[in-house]
Amino acid sequence: MGGRRLSMFEATGMNGSRMEQAGSTLSRPRTVAVLGATGSVGGSTLDVIARHPDRFRVGAVAARSNWQKLRDICVRFQPELAAVLEEDAALRLDRALRASASRTEVMSGPAGLAAVATFADADTVLAAIVGAAGLHPTTAAARMGRRILLANKEALVVGGEIFMAAAAAGNATLLPIDSEHNAIFQCLPPRYARNPRDFGVITLDPGPGWVVYGHHNDVLTYVGPDEVTDDSDLAVGLYGRGKRDRDGHELTAVHVEDKRAR
Repeated sequence: MGGRRLSMFEATGMNGSRMEQAGSTLSRPRTVAVLGATGSVGGSTLDVIARHPDRFRVGAVAARSNWQKLRDICVRFQPELAAVLEEDAALRLDRALRASASRTEVMSGPAGLAAVATFADADTVLAAIVGAAGLHPTTAAARMGRRILLANKEALVVGGEIFMAAAAAGNATLLPIDSEHNAIFQCLPPRYARNPRDFGVITLDPGPGWVVYGHHNDVLTYVGPDEVTDDSDLAVGLYGRGKRDRDGHELTAVHVEDKRAR
């Protein structure tokens, strides 16, 4: 079946990527597409949405194979679209939803996941599908300029250069929600990456090491105490803009020399 539709559905779709500080005021509920709705992160996200119906609604959901849990989610939240990566599971979901008189459309395969990620009414996409399977739909959402809540590290590990290029081209908003990444993100000053030719350093406390920011849009770099002999000047070696960009995409420690006046 591949990307063949089980029911009719139409999705339509939108320059540098940007990070967004939390706490913005919503004038209308955000429509959220949930990639990985049956997992732990997806479940927590749906719980938050259910607690704040005035701020969020579920527009589309996707899972790898757990059609029974996805059926329950569809019955509860009534999304317009649901997708399952495995074809047989998608067929079972479609039959179950038709039996319950649900109007949720069902798709399967990678094309189904991409349709959820680019769902026309969704301005926010939770990317929480485990493994490389999440790269394609998350990249599709980035190209469309969506607000992406990134919990899938594999999108960066497996295809960081491709994903970040798509985010820049689509002017996507990236928000790290994986616990460690979000903790670092919340420590950053509001305008930490507005000047791509400058950078700053945050001393981790508690905990050893530092975080370098601003050396590349939307990339943070951890520098451990074993990489720096003198933390007073953070001579973390700079070898040109190209190397910084490449290392940032590949999640390799970027060494930057702090020569700014103190």
